[in-house]
Amino acid sequence: MDTYFGASTTKHMAIFIDRCAAGSVAGKACASDQSDSDSNYYTWYAGPADVTGTANHCTKLHC
Repeated sequence: MDTYFGASTTKHMAIFIDRCAAGSVAGKACASDQSDSDSNYYTWYAGPADVTGTANHCTKLHC
């Protein structure tokens, strides 16, 4: 998430990414088998947050 609020201005921001478990159906709610997040007060952006092994897996990103 990349948002600039101005010099010396901070806002609470959070970003979350999940990798859906194998067998999940695109467009449906899924159980996560790997996740990462970053949450704090930032001037520019929250992150990075990453998961690995996403080939053939759905991912969910929410802020």
